[in-house]
Amino acid sequence: MEYIKSEKDVKDLLKRIKKEKKNFKPTIVVLCGGKSFEHDISILTAQTIANAVPNKYNVQIVYQALNGAFYLVPFDMKVSHYKDLDSLVPIYFVANSPYIYNSKGKKLAKIEVIINCTHGQNCEDGTLTHLFNVCGIASTNANPTCQAITLDKEFMKDVFISSGFDTPKYVVIKSGHNDYEQIIKRQGLDYPVIVKPANLGSSIGICVCEDSQSLIRGIEFAKKFDEKIIVEEFIDGVVEVNCSARKFNGEVQASGCEVPNKHNSFLTFDDKYCAGGKGVKQADKINVDLLKNNIINKTTFCHSQDGDIVEDDAPYAELEKLKSKLNDYLISSIQKLTIALYEKFDCEGVVRVDYLVKEDKIYVNEINTIPGSLAYYLWEENIEDFVNELILSAYKNFKEKNSKSFILETHILGEK
Repeated sequence: MEYIKSEKDVKDLLKRIKKEKKNFKPTIVVLCGGKSFEHDISILTAQTIANAVPNKYNVQIVYQALNGAFYLVPFDMKVSHYKDLDSLVPIYFVANSPYIYNSKGKKLAKIEVIINCTHGQNCEDGTLTHLFNVCGIASTNANPTCQAITLDKEFMKDVFISSGFDTPKYVVIKSGHNDYEQIIKRQGLDYPVIVKPANLGSSIGICVCEDSQSLIRGIEFAKKFDEKIIVEEFIDGVVEVNCSARKFNGEVQASGCEVPNKHNSFLTFDDKYCAGGKGVKQADKINVDLLKNNIINKTTFCHSQDGDIVEDDAPYAELEKLKSKLNDYLISSIQKLTIALYEKFDCEGVVRVDYLVKEDKIYVNEINTIPGSLAYYLWEENIEDFVNELILSAYKNFKEKNSKSFILETHILGEK
């Protein structure tokens, strides 16, 4: 406790308070990890975003380990050190309190906004967003309902179809289903097919099956990751195109587009994160310029083991071939479609929509509500401005939601 003994003490205290207010910086938490198969990828996203948070904020990385516990992480900690939980500071969230607490119940910091960089089950399905809502903390991701529907590929595709969006034909395999081939044929599917776990991302557990034997192996493999499996038609000769959307100042905006560089018949986990050789995680991108509406260059974003990003502009052999397949009309259509999907699913924050394009047909493949690296590379402004807009939008959206009344006076519990 601070004791005030004289008028000078009062003046000194007022000066210090005034100085502290002037230098006050809101605390932004970058959250990563999670009880998810995509746990490691999340750490790379978080390190990228944390380094881009503008200096007008205090930034703190919070890590959720695979055991579900939360920890403070030193800002400059290497990725390889995340597994050493004994060296980290355990922290706790408390209902109806926007603070980080230590194990003794002491408040460590008030959180203004959480930038959620987690991916996959138990993270991107609304679970963590419900926690933030209970604590009364703004977050940059979509609302829990949107997240739950879009992470589950069956529910997401049901909405696509009922809303008139084209998506590849599919069938759902659940526990107790055994005659896989008969099930897919009843839905008009023929080989080859793509097998996917229904609630995973990052291309984990996905394979292309050419016959009944590989179908059995593929489904049994996918079952290691999820109880519900999607078997989808394989459309040969497609161009995979990604486009991002966000809402800023009440307006939904679409980003430029990208064509990911893939080395297989579909974009694999290795294509996305491990194609650069031992010790390097990378995803090759071809950016589409919004102004010129064509593919102008290719950039490879490489994540090193320490989370640093380097860029490589190595030539891409398929560039001319892809240019001829994506014309101005298709790119514009994808951008409009991305905005329509954002609005249909009541998205918030930044999302990425993945498409399959064949000739003039655009199939919606999936919506990612917390995309890798938050899809910042698809936007024209620099990453600091992008992150700042994300923070401001999340805070404004949170304040608007909490301005609504949740109280209904009744007589159920008796008269006052």
